[in-house]
Amino acid sequence: MGRLRSFLFVIVSALMLVGCTNSDKDAEQVLSSSDDDQSNSSLHELLDEIERLNAELDAAVEKLNELYEKVEHFEMTTVETPTINMFISAFMNNLNEKQIDNLNNLASSNIEFVLKDDEIYAVYGNQEVKLTYFTENHILYSWFTESTEINEGGTQANVIVRLDYKDENGESVKEDRYFSITFMKELDDWLIDEISN
Repeated sequence: MGRLRSFLFVIVSALMLVGCTNSDKDAEQVLSSSDDDQSNSSLHELLDEIERLNAELDAAVEKLNELYEKVEHFEMTTVETPTINMFISAFMNNLNEKQIDNLNNLASSNIEFVLKDDEIYAVYGNQEVKLTYFTENHILYSWFTESTEINEGGTQANVIVRLDYKDENGESVKEDRYFSITFMKELDDWLIDEISN
């Protein structure tokens, strides 16, 4: 019986030893899987934060690109507007002096200025626009540019010019008159492409 006891004691001890070893391994696995879960959770949080920051960065870069385009357009407008105003002045002076050849030098191939019945007309497409009032004894006295809008590409400008006429007695004609002029840029020149009043 002593041997049986010793044998049983060895077996129970071995089982206990194996059980303790296994439970230590299970505990380590539980702890390490718990560490893995925590690491995975932290990793997912970091990835989510990186994704959020990338989205914010993309939005900021897009906003900067928009601002850059606006600054470029503003700079281009600042440079081109005085040139357009110079062309408007040349146009208005030639219009007042009935200089048809000079007017046509300021025009694109889409428009032509003609003198008909002592008045100047702009002809383009199927349109004929009367530009002067000489027969009514109205003389163009002054003008000013109310607005200039240049497109994003810097190839077209729309300008509103307010006209001030005087009659033969030098009295201001109270009627408001405007020109809406579309310029097209060809090389370094702004040429009149359309005009209406």
